[in-house]
Amino acid sequence: MKNFSLWCDYIEKDFIEQQFSALIEQKNIKGATSNPTIFHNAFKQDSYKKSIAALTGMAHKDIYEELAISDIKNAAKLLYPLFSKNTQDGWVSIEIDPFLCDDIAKSIAEGKRLFEKIAAPNVMIKVPATQNGYVIMEELFAANIPVNATLIFTPNQVAKILEAFKRAWERSSQTPKLQAVLSIFVSRFDRMCDHALPDEYKNKIGIMNATILYHQIQLHNLSYVRPLFASTGVKSTHIPKDYYICSLLYPNSINTAPLDAINAFECKDGDCIIPSSQEAQQFLRDIEKYICLETVYQELFEQGITAFKDSFEKLLQF
Repeated sequence: MKNFSLWCDYIEKDFIEQQFSALIEQKNIKGATSNPTIFHNAFKQDSYKKSIAALTGMAHKDIYEELAISDIKNAAKLLYPLFSKNTQDGWVSIEIDPFLCDDIAKSIAEGKRLFEKIAAPNVMIKVPATQNGYVIMEELFAANIPVNATLIFTPNQVAKILEAFKRAWERSSQTPKLQAVLSIFVSRFDRMCDHALPDEYKNKIGIMNATILYHQIQLHNLSYVRPLFASTGVKSTHIPKDYYICSLLYPNSINTAPLDAINAFECKDGDCIIPSSQEAQQFLRDIEKYICLETVYQELFEQGITAFKDSFEKLLQF
């Protein structure tokens, strides 16, 4: 698929040191993403015990940053050869403290500080798509810091983010190294809504909604912005592990997936049936008789913010 990139939605010390290079060399992945939940689960592993013990006495957030920044630096170094050949590849991202999402000034300061401390050109700073987040994204991007806009569910979010990036682009140095992605969440729709839908509509809402947002982004034809499909792990035993990759195999897109989905991914050009924008629009109209999409959008967004905050709070309990 032209300009399609598969990224790994997983970061962990031993994995980076042992398996990550192999995945890159086999051309299976071209980038990586992280979030508070990923780090929370990673820090439970034995591979971090010595590092955490060595940092005893530091503030808990400082311990988190030392560990997370080390992992992100190592991943960025391994991905850099891809980035050096094509600045749309080879990215890894780290999220600002989700508890700062309501404080614009502190979020901007943290984003700049993390980017400077990691000191790698192929790192993106993740910012949740809240009302304040649009301002934060714009200021970071205008300061020539690559941005991963995350927790995206709605066309309204996409519109506001694209406008923020357009304004920031005009203020920035406008180099090829300045890239942004919009992380569109997918599978959470199905997990929330499938119980209320007839069988013919199950496991499809996330894909259809993501299709609408993908085409919305493509219409703007911004060379420095790409859609990224996130939350693409499969929880059901009734669908293939790579279902949310194969069903969204669009040109000029990224899919960040968990390891089991990446390992299962076999779909090739022509093998996959992906919906058109018109099909997706009709599908979303049809399901309105069963669910209220606006309510689903709001609930998913609130759950996402809460989950990131909960995971961040837990990962600080060293």
